[in-house]
Amino acid sequence: MNAAIVLFMDSPSLQQQAAEIYALLKDPARRFSSVELWLFYKGAPPERFPAPDCSISAVRLVAVRQDDHLPESRLQMLSQLADRFAVELILFPSDGLGMELATRLAYRLSGSACLQVLAYGISGHTVTVTKPVYGSNLRARFRLTAPPYCLSMARQPCRPIPLVPLPDHTPEIIPLNTAPCAWVKETVTVPDPPDTGLTDADRVIVVGQGAANRETVDYIKGIAAGIGAELGASRPVVMNAWTDMSRLVGVSGAILSPRLCIAAGVSGTAVFAAGIRAS
Repeated sequence: MNAAIVLFMDSPSLQQQAAEIYALLKDPARRFSSVELWLFYKGAPPERFPAPDCSISAVRLVAVRQDDHLPESRLQMLSQLADRFAVELILFPSDGLGMELATRLAYRLSGSACLQVLAYGISGHTVTVTKPVYGSNLRARFRLTAPPYCLSMARQPCRPIPLVPLPDHTPEIIPLNTAPCAWVKETVTVPDPPDTGLTDADRVIVVGQGAANRETVDYIKGIAAGIGAELGASRPVVMNAWTDMSRLVGVSGAILSPRLCIAAGVSGTAVFAAGIRAS
């Protein structure tokens, strides 16, 4: 089976997403005829990329227009790539764009899609995937039988992959043509929030609904600063606007693996606990 990894070089979570995907390729039981790395970039071709700790047969650079923020153009590119290089398994990042592209590409190519994949196995031309269900309280296993298999990874607690120079041989830059989307009349670009340092922190204090008000959250934030820790928060805290949404910890926020995590006033639901289980 031929596989491809899709990464977007302009993603603020690039190194984390690469770590999540590479981790699933280490198992020697999953042997592929080839594994390609498709790097989508804007502007000048990248000189560095997340260092793969698994065998990569080819690195291909795919240029995206600087002003193009639409998933539709990437879908057109991915369709051309999948057809040109005859891949049967395509692994996408764990973010919203990765999930959207996995779903829509599988439909467009009459294949199969599964999101938030924790593990997968291959038997012949069939893929079995494991993913969380029921608010991460259970895990389910599904068998996919229609290639190409488009899988987006589940967010996992792992250290971001460092960036290294591209291989000495020049990776192939793939020229692709995309048709304009006449049905899009206007686009608005919202910049990503600045990095909080929460994902890479060695010490974290996570504050929960038990804080009861913004003043207590600010007080705990001061304690965190005093011990060199980053502040995290459960969903009730960010929904009450007692701290920024970028501080959210859990399935829909940051997935952490600090050496020390102090939970203050947190009830500990399964959705939250998934964010700190590797602490």
